[in-house]
Order: sequence, then structure tokens, then C-alpha cells
Amino acid sequence: MATVKLADVEGMVENQAMPKAERLALELLEVFEADRPLDQEEFEEWIQVSALSVDEVKEATREAMRKGWIEDAVDGLLLTAKGKMKKPE
Repeated sequence: MATVKLADVEGMVENQAMPKAERLALELLEVFEADRPLDQEEFEEWIQVSALSVDEVKEATREAMRKGWIEDAVDGLLLTAKGKMKKPE
């Protein structure tokens, strides 16, 4: 059985396969319900539970928009068809 020692943890190299903004954008998609604008209470709960700063929230939202996963509609932010495909089941 392989074990992990403190030296193993200390020697870890940062391997950020997915940028933080993209990871947070994917998490943001989980807050959306299909065909409904983003609910303010659920959005605020996600921010609080995830302990995110305002800058992290802005970065995640911008990244989701850049990727075409959400759009800013008249009624509020909406999940796009592309975003629905990225949203974890």
C-alpha cells in the first residue's frame, strides 16, 4: 500500500490543468436552472458557501460569458445551450 508523507506533500508542484476562472465558471453553471434566469438567492448562497471574493465572482462570470456558457438576457443571466452541455449532471 502506497502512503503519502509530509515530504511528498511539500514537494508537490502546482499543476493547474484547469485555470481557476474556468473551474469557478463551471461551478457557477451548477447554480442555474434550465430556461430560467439566475436566481439571486441561489447565486448569493453559492458565493457564500464557496467563500468567494467579489473579484472571483466577476472573473467566473466573465469566463462563463467568454466561453458562451451563459448570456446576459433582458430577464437576467441565462444558461445557454452550450452551457447546458457543460453543466454537470
